[in-house]
Amino acid sequence: NSTIQKGGYMDVTGNLAVPCIFDEVRSFVGDLTCVGMNVEDSYDSKFAVMNSQGVLLTDYIYDYPYGLYGGDGLISVRDPGTGLYGYMNTAGMVVIPCQYDTVSNFINGLAVVSTYNAETNNNSFGIIDTTGGIVLPIQYADIGGSWESYDGVSDYVWIAQRVGYEKYYGLAK
Repeated sequence: NSTIQKGGYMDVTGNLAVPCIFDEVRSFVGDLTCVGMNVEDSYDSKFAVMNSQGVLLTDYIYDYPYGLYGGDGLISVRDPGTGLYGYMNTAGMVVIPCQYDTVSNFINGLAVVSTYNAETNNNSFGIIDTTGGIVLPIQYADIGGSWESYDGVSDYVWIAQRVGYEKYYGLAK
């Protein structure tokens, strides 16, 4: 016997602020969250972006949006027609077209993206900024990063591996 569960949101005083009508809810980051309707499987479900007043900023057209966590105001979205990823702003407008096979959250204004490279039969990685401008060409075998501290200053350092090489190169923002 299965139970139908719906999610909504309470305010800080414990009062219901947004009715329990959603099949899947996420945590708020600032004024925004992602909500899902008619969700059977999270991977195939459709989500919308909603503000804290319960106003949907988008229709339920995106596959598993993410990026609200430290996303520099951009949310990654997957186009269900092409399967490619891009980014929308907090008003729900796509500002970086869905043209990448994989994307990461933005950190300090930069995100790792990849496209399929038929020549190597693998993805090639690069870095873009919040305008979609290419900061590091999409030609690397791998890009990662970590928080590093130098002389008491902490910053995110990107590390890239060139195709065909075992050596990694450090790239500070």
